[in-house]
Amino acid sequence: MTAQEYLQYECPALYTLTASMDYYIASAREELSASVLGAMYEKAVAYLAAHKYTLATQSTALGGTAGRVTSKTEGRLSVTFGGIDSSSSDEYSLTNYGIQLKNIFINAGL
Repeated sequence: MTAQEYLQYECPALYTLTASMDYYIASAREELSASVLGAMYEKAVAYLAAHKYTLATQSTALGGTAGRVTSKTEGRLSVTFGGIDSSSSDEYSLTNYGIQLKNIFINAGL
């Protein structure tokens, strides 16, 4: 399967954003190694692209800072994001896609 196909089935809301996701997929391909990740390369590309897109859009969509949603309120709408600690080496924990990518890295012995 290609990264686009993984996005189509595992991240359908992001798959519909073809032009934007093409950029993030190309960027992810530059950061990851097919020889290191082997059969999991395309899936890793999809998750890294989704992770980066999510971080980029979370920070601007609701005027907050990028990070995982740490609280929600429905009545009178309220959303709070956890901030990004630039000194943290665990950026991937900020999105569900990043967590999936981390699992791929762990399974690959990285």
